[in-house]
Amino acid sequence: MLSEEVENIWLHIVTWPRDIKLNLNSVSSNWMDLAEAIASGTILAMDEKGEEDKQEAMRTILNNENSRTAVGAALRWAVGSTANGGLELQLQSLPLPEAFISSKPLLKVLILNKHFCLKNLCTLNHD
Repeated sequence: MLSEEVENIWLHIVTWPRDIKLNLNSVSSNWMDLAEAIASGTILAMDEKGEEDKQEAMRTILNNENSRTAVGAALRWAVGSTANGGLELQLQSLPLPEAFISSKPLLKVLILNKHFCLKNLCTLNHD
């Protein structure tokens, strides 16, 4: 079972805030794919103590072609507000590979004069 395979794998990411590229007129970066980030060494997979390398085990899990569901995650950096009114840099994630998120036209806010309504899961035409 997938949850048992990843239970003892910890992901480690280190970056300088100056190296995070936020999109113009936005408070977030582009989505990055977890499998690509692990393959490039941007994110390291290891055991809880940080002593044992789990990169290959994580690559095997993420590249499992026999899986019936999409396995992976998409990550992005975003500026968020804190409870006391300050700002903080957050690492946000969704439990799908980046390709699923970036290629879905329904996740775009404006598409040819149509707004996607997440609350009701419907599209509203504005003619």
